[in-house]
Amino acid sequence: MPEWLAARERVDQFWMRCALAGYNGFNLIAADFAQGECYWASNDGSHPKRLERGVYGLSNAGLDTPWPKVTALKSRTREAIAQSGSIDELANRLFEALADRRVPADADLPDTGVGLDKERMLAPAFIRSPDQQYGTRCSTLIITERAGRHNVTHVLERTFSAHGGMALLRRATLNHWPPRYSAGDAVQAMEGGAVSESEIEGVSTATPPRRTRVRSLLRPEPKRRRATLAAG
Repeated sequence: MPEWLAARERVDQFWMRCALAGYNGFNLIAADFAQGECYWASNDGSHPKRLERGVYGLSNAGLDTPWPKVTALKSRTREAIAQSGSIDELANRLFEALADRRVPADADLPDTGVGLDKERMLAPAFIRSPDQQYGTRCSTLIITERAGRHNVTHVLERTFSAHGGMALLRRATLNHWPPRYSAGDAVQAMEGGAVSESEIEGVSTATPPRRTRVRSLLRPEPKRRRATLAAG
């Protein structure tokens, strides 16, 4: 939400206003890098939950609701982190997990009131309806690693065609982001990397060749004070 990114309110004040605003059901994950805090909240009546270090899962229900695909993705995320020796390897493992089209057994499906046929269609991590009119639009990874004393964040996104035959991979690297700072510090210039785009067949996990476009991703306005951008 723009109001959160503008950092005009503390987490507790912001959440109280949102909870009373009359929005339809939603999940919200908001992080404040200045305070080192990350919260999940939903307007189902529960209070915000501070997220400590760990692996969490979120679909169209509450945090860590044990739907089969949520449980499976959490498990595969842990495995990917433990087994990967590079950013590319980690990204490929995570994309493979997000591309999983397997449908769980009927006995394991949740009952959300949409009927068994729709429960089956919505159950995989990668959704594609039989008529090709509904399904997963994109899969996005944001991976941050420590490089010396600085953070480097890799943003990778697969965008899928309507019929699932072709995907476009976009990738950018952001140096010195997320920033390390205290509230009120001046903005440290972020080195936004060029965005590379590659076409890949289907949802293959192989790292494709890149062709680079001269543009940047998430480039901040210069000389902006950190006090006005204290949240991300």
